[in-house]
Amino acid sequence: KLQFLYLIGFPPTTMHRLAWLAALAVADAASRPNLVMIVVDDLGYNDVSMHGSPQIPTPGMDGLCAAGTRLNRYYVQPVCSPTRATIMTGRHVINTGVYNPFSEGPSMQYLDLQYALLPSHLKTLGYDTHMVGKWHLGSSLNATLPVARGFDSHVGYLQGAEDYYHHCLNFKSVDISCSGLAEGGYDFIHGETTASEYNGTYSAEIFARQALRIVRNYSNPTADGAGAKPPFFLYLAFQNVHAPMQVPAAYEAKFPSVPNPAGAPRRTFCGMVDIVDEAIANVTAAIREGGLEESTLVVLTSDNGGPADGYDGNAASNYPLRGGKNAIWEGGTRVVGCAKGPGVPAGKVWDGLMHASDWMHTLLEAVGGAHLLKVDDVPFQLGDGMSVWPALSTTSASPRTWILYEAHDPDLGHLIHGNAILVGDMKLAQVRLSFYDWPVPPGQDPAAINYSVQCGGPPPASPPRCKGSWCLFNVTADPCEHTDLSAQHPEIVAALKAELAPYQKQARPVVPNRGCLPSMDKFGAWERCA
Repeated sequence: KLQFLYLIGFPPTTMHRLAWLAALAVADAASRPNLVMIVVDDLGYNDVSMHGSPQIPTPGMDGLCAAGTRLNRYYVQPVCSPTRATIMTGRHVINTGVYNPFSEGPSMQYLDLQYALLPSHLKTLGYDTHMVGKWHLGSSLNATLPVARGFDSHVGYLQGAEDYYHHCLNFKSVDISCSGLAEGGYDFIHGETTASEYNGTYSAEIFARQALRIVRNYSNPTADGAGAKPPFFLYLAFQNVHAPMQVPAAYEAKFPSVPNPAGAPRRTFCGMVDIVDEAIANVTAAIREGGLEESTLVVLTSDNGGPADGYDGNAASNYPLRGGKNAIWEGGTRVVGCAKGPGVPAGKVWDGLMHASDWMHTLLEAVGGAHLLKVDDVPFQLGDGMSVWPALSTTSASPRTWILYEAHDPDLGHLIHGNAILVGDMKLAQVRLSFYDWPVPPGQDPAAINYSVQCGGPPPASPPRCKGSWCLFNVTADPCEHTDLSAQHPEIVAALKAELAPYQKQARPVVPNRGCLPSMDKFGAWERCA
């Protein structure tokens, strides 16, 4: 009946259209692949051995990417909440207004509730949806939590940074109850309920165990389909390797030759990468051992470039790319990424352009759900994502020929990270925030390493700053942004400024504070205000 009514043009409401789509999805669900998306927080381009440096062996991530397709020109936003909002909505930050990380503690910011998120679309297709780890898209209202936005379950934390063991937002505190801290509190949750039982356990261990439990629950499907379970979506968002710099001693001890200077403890950081790499290896092994490898599409991504040289108290590295977290240089936006599973070629490196906003569109096309985006209540806009599935699945030319890093209407007066656009080979940039250029991580000798990105020589002694003026880079020939070509090619600058202008005009203001103010309960745990 629903199908007949739809074919004759009735009903007109989105609710009825989605009901019709959900009814059709039930029969198709069993044929859809499982989806696992793994996010490593603040991982630098130079923090995985597949990119050339042997300083931190990463067999888990390297093996995952080698068995699939590595994304060689893959871009995200320069910092946390913006990338996560972009992945979950398929929309660019100029349209969501999420340019900065949502504040910690009594935050009143959240991702607009009008958007249907990726897990909601997957549920319409018959998926079970599970989240493990960091959210950072809203914590003040129950309506902003993962379990209210499409996930069947969530174990993890809601805000941006906290102690790895005691899960207090104020990670300088030794008060393991987190009570009495005006700027922090206990932030670990199971669904809508504070999960105090995890106090004292390192987060990567918690998240790995929870992910393994989920994968094993769907493992060893029978050949005849008897007792078959729905496909599942697992969004596994690790805390590592975000500050604070904490890791069990045994993992740091694996890197005795790496220096550990105060303020930028690279040896500790190496241990933090090592433990999350081990966790990823264990999850991918469970997928394989559970008979799910041929039916599970796995994605790996960082949320932004790594914070290097002590920035944010961290010791990541994006060398030889320029800059890092919170900057629209390549080191802040071009990140580690790959995909593996059904439909994805094995052992390939894809040079096609891809942006974080493309994941929703790409994954939904991969699982036969692209039609859902045509009935979304909020239309997609200029700058939003696109599906690159046909190109990714064949490692052919990407339909994406441009990357919008960030854009702001100068009349609105907010230029958070700056303005930048890449079209073809050429990147136009006006940089507002920049904290460093090309810091070499302690214990690494660039002359002895064959990096996967080649820059044609050492960094310049006096690099172009691009603050208050426009710079032009050929990031194909000069991926490390050594040489500003704006004086030689004013016509390209003018053309790219014209390309950027519609995005600047469309850019919405920053997400405001709204709703009510969350507070801490008598035990020092954050609780929602509504």
